[in-house]
Amino acid sequence: MKWFSFPTAFGSIGQTAAFRSKMPSASDLKGLLQNPMYPQPWMVAFIDPNCSHSQSFIPTFDEIESAFNDASFARIDCTLETEFCRENNIQFYPSLKFYRDGSFRSYDGSLDHDGLLSFLEKMTKPALQVLDHHMDIFHSDQQDNHVSDVAFVFYPSEKMTKEFERISRLYQHLPVSFVSLKSNTSNDEWIKSISTQQKAYAVIRMERDITNHKQLFREELNENKLMDFVTAGLRSTIPELTSWNKNDYYDGHKFLVMAIMETKGESFGLFLSELRNFVFKLSPSLKAHYDFVWVNSEKWSDIVEKFHISFSGEPTFVVVEFPHEIYWNFPADARLDMNNVEHFLTDILEGKLLPNYTINEEDDNDDDLEKDFNL
Repeated sequence: MKWFSFPTAFGSIGQTAAFRSKMPSASDLKGLLQNPMYPQPWMVAFIDPNCSHSQSFIPTFDEIESAFNDASFARIDCTLETEFCRENNIQFYPSLKFYRDGSFRSYDGSLDHDGLLSFLEKMTKPALQVLDHHMDIFHSDQQDNHVSDVAFVFYPSEKMTKEFERISRLYQHLPVSFVSLKSNTSNDEWIKSISTQQKAYAVIRMERDITNHKQLFREELNENKLMDFVTAGLRSTIPELTSWNKNDYYDGHKFLVMAIMETKGESFGLFLSELRNFVFKLSPSLKAHYDFVWVNSEKWSDIVEKFHISFSGEPTFVVVEFPHEIYWNFPADARLDMNNVEHFLTDILEGKLLPNYTINEEDDNDDDLEKDFNL
């Protein structure tokens, strides 16, 4: 546990824990956020003490703040601090915002322990990884739960490094990694083979297990153009379904395509690479109706059971439509290739395939599909 001493509007508090037990006023919090003596980032929970959702969330928030030492925590009572909450566009409770570098950023991830902790761990580590070789990009921190499947790699010049560091930190919350390769990487033939159009730097988009879809950023390095490049690069990725991102799909307007697979052996990487290439080339009309995730069959064994999947270790697919709580299983007797997967998705949209089950009809004890997506 780290202890800090800092001045506030209500006096000097010697221990972080003493402050954490309080709910500061908006003016007190503003003073703390701007205090150069207290440079840590902040996670601020905007709550209504009378709201049942706020009440159920507070124990999780308290547990994380007592265990996580690399950020500071505060709760704002929006029934008292109405103007401050209005300034920060608080529309529901609880709402979380992460404060760093002089501004708030909304936290839109899961409110469970693992999701919030994963976000904080990511945001309190260096935004820009510095590596010796491009082969280290997806292997340098394999044990890290928030390692992404996409990296934007910067081969620096001294002039542009600071700008890329600034951009990486500004957009650290995105589900990508930002990597800088050392300028003296003379033994990296891959770097030598990249044409930079006579520029002193290169930004390259790489995707785990995919070697034939490297994309080179060919514009002048500025925030808007680079973020257009990053945003476009996210569209072909297949994220893993995790406790951090699962809430993103509950209220979506698209069908969710879940690729159920084991993560053991080389076949996992090969199939995931094939799936990413498939989505990369998928027609815009299908992309407009589907989101894609891959699912660890061991971690999410409840899904395999709930959706009546005959899982023998070979990858398979489930398509879920959350608003009506219906789903379709990829036919067990069909050969699993991407042409058949495309036909499967097309037939669902055209109404040629009836759903396998409606959740509520199949299990009267489970009236909420979201409950089946808890780790």
